[in-house]
Amino acid sequence: MKEKNRNMNKGIRTKLRKTVPLWVVILIIVSLSSVVVAVDINVLPVEHISLWSGTTANSNFTIQDQIVHFHGPNKIVIKLTLLNNNANPSSADVTVFIEDSSGNNLMNETQSTGSVAGGSTVELNFDFTGTGISAEYASDFVEIVDT
Repeated sequence: MKEKNRNMNKGIRTKLRKTVPLWVVILIIVSLSSVVVAVDINVLPVEHISLWSGTTANSNFTIQDQIVHFHGPNKIVIKLTLLNNNANPSSADVTVFIEDSSGNNLMNETQSTGSVAGGSTVELNFDFTGTGISAEYASDFVEIVDT
């Protein structure tokens, strides 16, 4: 009887050695899921990143507030509040670009701040009018150049 059990156990061990170990199956599943995650990451849309993060390099001005108002399907108004960080009066040319979801420039407008006292703010309103512009708008980009 003992010999029969030994032979049966030996047969089971032989069969297990001939089959694929569980750790190999798990490794394959993990590898395939990693490939799927990598494929998902590669198909993400392009992200446009502003290097200025709300300010322009070497500018005396920073953006304190930015509000986008949609006035129907054909008009967008962007209101900017800029702070002069310099102790002295400063001025700048401010350009706002509006972009579609692909990052293409739809329109742009430039305004001057005029002379702004040190530590003071200035508000600028940028009006964009065009057929269906509200539906095409995805983002905006602000460029500040000291004058």
